[in-house]
Amino acid sequence: MRSGRIVVGLSLVAVGVLYLVAASTDVDAGGIVSDWWPLVLVGLGVAQYGIDHSAKLGSAVLIIFGVLLLGFTTGLVEGSVWSVLWPTAVILAGIGVMLPRLERNPEVAGSTANGFAALGSRVLTSRSQQFEGGELTVILGSLTLDLTQARLAPGAKLSVTAVLGGCEILVPPGWDVRLGGVPVLGGWDDTTRRTPGTADAPVLTVRAVAVLAGVEVRHPTRWS
Repeated sequence: MRSGRIVVGLSLVAVGVLYLVAASTDVDAGGIVSDWWPLVLVGLGVAQYGIDHSAKLGSAVLIIFGVLLLGFTTGLVEGSVWSVLWPTAVILAGIGVMLPRLERNPEVAGSTANGFAALGSRVLTSRSQQFEGGELTVILGSLTLDLTQARLAPGAKLSVTAVLGGCEILVPPGWDVRLGGVPVLGGWDDTTRRTPGTADAPVLTVRAVAVLAGVEVRHPTRWS
């Protein structure tokens, strides 16, 4: 299930349809969007947990913030949203300080890599000797997947969705990278070294959706 793409795609489709309806009716599209936009945060939190069960804290933060903002934007909660948000942020920061420090480059278990980064950055490492692919989603953040010590299984494929952020995929020399997808005011780049005469090279297919974002597949040292 491409959870990240579904959330991003449905959000864009919903906004577009709403403004099309508003163009021929008296529907206040701007008012609806301003009232209900926090639902996107809730959806991203649910999608993050669906993609990466290890990201429980990040998922909870997105959902809590989304529900809290929704209460204010819809008028269910009175008062200033900032008077509640900043103490909540301080509490979450305190909890984060007390929690055990996470590894800088956590290793992905198994033959697939599913990662989510929202409003922050993550670095994941896979050493699988039969790497099959996975799903990466980045929203207002950055995500790096290090595959330099991995080996590819036949048909390996990565699905990448990046919105207002960046995603890097580090691969060893000798891989045949096939990068493509859909750019929406964004783009992707493959800066891996091309070696002629390697028809039997392991193939990694990367399908990317980049919305005001960038996706790059490269060696640990660019253009090496």
